[in-house]
Amino acid sequence: MAALRAMPWPMLLVCCLGLAFLITILPLAIMLFALVMLLKWASNGDDAGADEKVPGSQQSPQ
Repeated sequence: MAALRAMPWPMLLVCCLGLAFLITILPLAIMLFALVMLLKWASNGDDAGADEKVPGSQQSPQ
């Protein structure tokens, strides 16, 4: 508690905001990123071999 009393108010405010960011927003962002990557991975599994060439098939020139 002595360290908190010795800190100036602006520095204490910055520390509180940083701690609040680390506790709430950062884990939420990590979970949302993981969820999006999981959904992207799951949707990509449906057409895993769709872009592979089938022997004997002709591709039209573009």
